[in-house]
Amino acid sequence: MSENNPYSTPESELEKKNADTTFDSDFELAGRGERLVAVIVDTIVRLGIFFAIAIPTGIWDSLMNGKEPESATLIMIFVVGFVAFFAINAYLLNHYGQTIGKRLLGIRIANLNGDKTGLWKIIFARYLPIEVLAQIPIAGGFIGLVDALMIFGSERRCMHDQIAGTIVVKAN
Repeated sequence: MSENNPYSTPESELEKKNADTTFDSDFELAGRGERLVAVIVDTIVRLGIFFAIAIPTGIWDSLMNGKEPESATLIMIFVVGFVAFFAINAYLLNHYGQTIGKRLLGIRIANLNGDKTGLWKIIFARYLPIEVLAQIPIAGGFIGLVDALMIFGSERRCMHDQIAGTIVVKAN
């Protein structure tokens, strides 16, 4: 057939990209399983912080007796727990973009070109907005679920990654 056949199927040159990402770079995105295990490790750390606050203050006993804590108490637990979690992870986050869980799994938080992201951006753009939204009764659980499910997109970015302009990559 003629190369100028107006009835032929259209053709184009396609550039092959990494099937797992739409980013053009030499870094490799962290796997979903790696991110899940890292979150589980970090959740265990956060539970330790919660128990360290709740047991000595009597909050744990109140919960076990079916008494719902006052709003001020819940806010105190949230603020103290949030600050404590970042105090524990501050060095790793600042120097490597990693929490304890991410460090154990060999993954790190990066900006969209794979470079290190600043500590303040990680805390105030990546973690804090979702943490605050998750405290909203009923809607908070839905927001947390949507945040987690977004990992199944082609870019493997949760809502908190989208908000902060970050990705999670394999550490070198």
